[in-house]
Amino acid sequence: MNIIIAGSSGLIGSLLLKRVMGHDLTLIGRRGNSAAPGDARQIIGDHADWSSLMAGILYDIAICMLGSTMAQAGSKAAFAAVDHGAVIAFAQAAYAAGARQFMMVSSVGANPKAGNFYLATKGQSEAGVRAIGFERVDIFRPGLLRGQRGNDRRLAERLMIKLSPITKVFTPPIFDRYRAINAADVADAMAGLVGKPDHGVFVHHNREMLPA
Repeated sequence: MNIIIAGSSGLIGSLLLKRVMGHDLTLIGRRGNSAAPGDARQIIGDHADWSSLMAGILYDIAICMLGSTMAQAGSKAAFAAVDHGAVIAFAQAAYAAGARQFMMVSSVGANPKAGNFYLATKGQSEAGVRAIGFERVDIFRPGLLRGQRGNDRRLAERLMIKLSPITKVFTPPIFDRYRAINAADVADAMAGLVGKPDHGVFVHHNREMLPA
């Protein structure tokens, strides 16, 4: 299948690339991905230009793993520009280019009406994607991600990851969606749903992403 991916250089994106290498891949972003497979096409440009840059090729599936943090973005406006503006721009461009399935990484607790700005922005992005008209939308809402991310983790996040085996013991199963999850498990779950024929919107929490 012809797959276009945004956010391929992130924690989940780099893992997912290894799992979908048998497909015809196109990567899109503001910068190139030096770890991309040699046969992958790369489209580089600002998200405002993605629609025109993607024109001329028909895609079957679009996968979005765009995301930032408030610390990285530096302001609410800059954060929303990536986690909402770029996500919706990519989704609209992918739909115009024929994609029938859209897959996106969001966050546990995402809700457009949330009092928390981060979760509200994630929820608004989900709502925007739902409204575009894809035949199938897969929304992944992992808890705290475990994995080798580099040096950009904040102290509080690193501490939570170290404590996750302990907190898991004391977290009731009903709240398991808030537990930490390996980024590799998320990537595996996404790869397993590539090309699924069912129509509709499917939301996947930790429990649905963990191996059986």
